[in-house]
Amino acid sequence: MQMQLQVDQQTRRVQAALVKAGPSAIEIALFAAPAHTSTLGQIRDEMVAATEKTGGTVTLVEGPFGTEVRRVIPLNDPKGNRVYHVSRTWFAQGPKWLLRGVVMGEAAQAGGIEGPSELLYEFFSNTVVRRDNEPRVPGDLIPMTLPKSLATSVPGEADEAAAPDGDAQN
Repeated sequence: MQMQLQVDQQTRRVQAALVKAGPSAIEIALFAAPAHTSTLGQIRDEMVAATEKTGGTVTLVEGPFGTEVRRVIPLNDPKGNRVYHVSRTWFAQGPKWLLRGVVMGEAAQAGGIEGPSELLYEFFSNTVVRRDNEPRVPGDLIPMTLPKSLATSVPGEADEAAAPDGDAQN
């Protein structure tokens, strides 16, 4: 498996992590959520509307983490050819946080958690979230902090490992 971090160039904070496993990948991001209520229904409804607006198709199915959003979105490649972005979106929610995992590649086309989805499922299900106590608006991106064992191998991240942001660790 390989991991690529998506870092805000101004703040140097990790906004998302892309984990690749062969021809499949998962992008995880952490968002603020209400403390005592779930916003997943609203988020899924917004995803459905946005997908249909682009001419794509969306299906809601029971997945390993509850209702999963499966999308096929038509795009044009740089040469103008029609291509399709296929994804599955998993959610895990806790008090004041929402972890989103967007599965792509072969795992997005497979059902269940076997085969190409297995390593991505293991990564997502073993991700630990420790949210800070800073007030945040639901839906705002919460910067992630790498575990100290990983932070020391990423230039400029060793000092960030102890930062009071939300931790999304694996």
